[in-house]
Amino acid sequence: MLKKFGSRFVIAAAFLVAGSVYGQVAQTTSEVPNTGFLGEQFCFTSQFTNSGAVGYGPYYRLVLPPNVTFDSATIFGIGASTSNVGTFAAPDNELTDPFTEDTITGTEDGTYHNIALPVGSVVANGPKLETTICATISGSATIGENLPILLQPVYRYGDTATGENGSAAGTAVTRNIEPTLFKYAVSVDAPELETVPGSSFPMEYEYFVDVANTATITNGALAESLDSNLQYSSGAGVTGGTGCGVTAPSDSTPGGSFSGT
Repeated sequence: MLKKFGSRFVIAAAFLVAGSVYGQVAQTTSEVPNTGFLGEQFCFTSQFTNSGAVGYGPYYRLVLPPNVTFDSATIFGIGASTSNVGTFAAPDNELTDPFTEDTITGTEDGTYHNIALPVGSVVANGPKLETTICATISGSATIGENLPILLQPVYRYGDTATGENGSAAGTAVTRNIEPTLFKYAVSVDAPELETVPGSSFPMEYEYFVDVANTATITNGALAESLDSNLQYSSGAGVTGGTGCGVTAPSDSTPGGSFSGT
């Protein structure tokens, strides 16, 4: 509204401050393990949550690289509804999401899957929808070369039950898993790694070498040196493997070293 007073104009403005309404935001975690064995299955959990307004028709987009095969997905202890959308192919490496018609890109020979969650809608601050997803690393994957696993939370129908306003996709989360041939660990039975000196208080050490089911290690070796304050007593041996053995240090002189093949 404008009013003229002599040579001056006075502008009067009215402002309406409305209550803010925030759109729904789909969010997820993705607990992909750092490493996985060649030719073996790995599983990880994800938690689908929401902030803002109610979101309708929750599902995941799962994009896997070559050398990783999707196996299954479960939620609430039952199998989730899944669909293999397809395999990415050159030159564009694109696939169409059948739920939303969105274009999804990936790596050539990788695959794209939809995982529908068996709930109609998700509200803010509601219970976390935990899903367990399992896949298998190919036995021909390259050891030490990271394989990216992409997971994206989406509302198929967006902010309405009928989808009249379109879908709503949350931020995609990508985690890498590294194919590995074996894992090594050491176990000591002394509480807090402490014990009383003397032969009446022995400690037991165990060395674990876990090898991928699809692989074989030949001419492998394990070496370990004892501190001069430690005295080997007895019990050195190997469980598992074929043609494996261990050479132990002196059982009367402190120190020395083990060697296992």
